[in-house]
Amino acid sequence: MSAHWDGQAAIPLLRGHRLFAADQLDGPSLLEASREAGRYLTQSVDENGRFAYAYWPTVDAEDDDYNILRHAGTTYSMLEVHEVAPDPAL
Repeated sequence: MSAHWDGQAAIPLLRGHRLFAADQLDGPSLLEASREAGRYLTQSVDENGRFAYAYWPTVDAEDDDYNILRHAGTTYSMLEVHEVAPDPAL
């Protein structure tokens, strides 16, 4: 288990992700999280339509491996977000 310090408290993380109790999740929060995820994905597409799945900052390079099934799933996720929160960038 690890934690993130937000300036006021330590927030527990599981595998690098923040944990939420079921009563902390509501429609507006989930919709905003979906929008943010969609914005992230739109920034992860290069001019050829390929997603950057991994970035190695120590050598300033993206991973050369590519997986068409992962590409299809990511594209489908973007379409799902666009369906509930239309965004031309998606």
